[in-house]
Amino acid sequence: MLIVSSSACRLIIIAVCCTWASSSTPSELHDSLLLRDSGGCWRRPRLLLRGGAEEGAGGGASQCVCRGRDVLVSTFNMLCPLFRRVEGEERESSFPAMYRERQQEIISLLETCGSDIICLQEFWVNNEEMVKMYKDKLGSKYQWMQLSRTGGRGDGLVTLLKHGIELLDQQDIIFHDFGDRVAMLARMKLSSSSCENCQHLPRPEIILINTHLLFPHQPYFDIVRMRELRKILGFLELYKHIRCQGFTPPSAILLCGDFNGYPNDVQYKYLRHLNFSASCAQDSRWVTHRNHKGELLCSDFVWLLNPRDHQGPLDANWQDMVFRSTCQRVASQTCMLGGSRFSPDQGAGGHDSNESSILYDASRHEWRMNSEYFRMALNNLGFGDVASGLSDSQIRNMLAGPDRLYVDNDALLHEADVFKLFDLDKDGKIDEQEFTGICSSLQVLETSDMIRQAFMHLDANNTGYIDSEVFARWWKDEVNQIFTRTERAEGFKSMYPADGLDKQGSELHLVESKIHPSKLEEGEWEHGFNLSDHGMVTCRYWLPPFGFP
Repeated sequence: MLIVSSSACRLIIIAVCCTWASSSTPSELHDSLLLRDSGGCWRRPRLLLRGGAEEGAGGGASQCVCRGRDVLVSTFNMLCPLFRRVEGEERESSFPAMYRERQQEIISLLETCGSDIICLQEFWVNNEEMVKMYKDKLGSKYQWMQLSRTGGRGDGLVTLLKHGIELLDQQDIIFHDFGDRVAMLARMKLSSSSCENCQHLPRPEIILINTHLLFPHQPYFDIVRMRELRKILGFLELYKHIRCQGFTPPSAILLCGDFNGYPNDVQYKYLRHLNFSASCAQDSRWVTHRNHKGELLCSDFVWLLNPRDHQGPLDANWQDMVFRSTCQRVASQTCMLGGSRFSPDQGAGGHDSNESSILYDASRHEWRMNSEYFRMALNNLGFGDVASGLSDSQIRNMLAGPDRLYVDNDALLHEADVFKLFDLDKDGKIDEQEFTGICSSLQVLETSDMIRQAFMHLDANNTGYIDSEVFARWWKDEVNQIFTRTERAEGFKSMYPADGLDKQGSELHLVESKIHPSKLEEGEWEHGFNLSDHGMVTCRYWLPPFGFP
């Protein structure tokens, strides 16, 4: 099948007809040629046959064959005025006229690109004037979602969806780390064609995640950035089982944003290992970011994972990444290694028997183990590629650095968060059906009788539901204790039967990807481009009708 745009289609049709005239009948050519109309719907053209008859005649400029639609996805780090240096150490936020002019130009760029989905990072969400400016200009075309970074940073994420897209659900993903980074999940339904005659077709679902990972100011920050990425994948894994009924029918996943990395780093390789495809190849010359040091990097991506490429759990340790803190994970792995707990300044041979039961002293925010055992624990937790590249001094810097203030309480989901996620009808209670869903999704209890008995025990007053306080005690005292890496990882693999991976879902096919300004595709920064220190990455995907082979 040949797919071309409607622009200059006459010349293309003539060229194709001349090339195939000796080997193809007009009807065969007609069946293999598709044109995209102004609405994004793929159509077969009318072909003039010998004698003046028209193939597919009967009214209309062309025959709609329900061949799907284009989906445009853009990601852009806007460079928040709070962080943009303009005069020495002054920030653009101190000059309203300056940042307003730049924001107007960014709005014009977004209007021009006309993407169906736009993911923005470093949006000044705490500035009501700026939020209103964007909503006034873009609100007629787009639905608006925003999420602030934690810690009062001022900036955050904005996701824009065209009004024709049905938003099914939105979830905030809070990393609880010292970078105050976040991610935003949106589950949506797209029409598989913009043609009115095709609206009877099923509407495929897509899951979109917009994020901005930590900038690696220090070498060990790569571990934190990898932890953030895996928390996203862990949350997504949990979400599939709770809100998507095990991902049936399967959905395509789009992961967009500023990853503050480059195509040769471990995060890129990790996503490729999971069969995600990137908006640019690993050996691409693309640059998307000029950082504060003047370095040119490719750090902004649109990642795609189609259903047929989904091979079991996105992360074998996803339960730990979601429900346990870094301190808990490291402690469990060190115990499995049989290692003694060392203070960072004692070295491999030192051992303080009075502190032998302590890995992390929360009151002093201090690790009590040496870099060797810490690296071994990280390796067992799946961070080996990152940890192996760090020297002992860099590991010690991590153990004594700002991350130590968060590792005791940096679980992605705490009891209240889990309760809200499983409270599907949002009535502030969990009934027996929702409780059964929790236990089944997480394989907490093995049989329906065990689940029933557990619910009756927790519902001591026979009210038919569990409130948040009872749930929190149950989760903290019982459920959270079962998440050990090896046993749970093997258990969750059984949730992906081989025949389930072949189910037809919503497949996106990358047609092209580009950067604005285009000179960045050549590996050079565009002179005079000052809208941001990032370029805008846009991917054009073809979405066939649901169930189309």
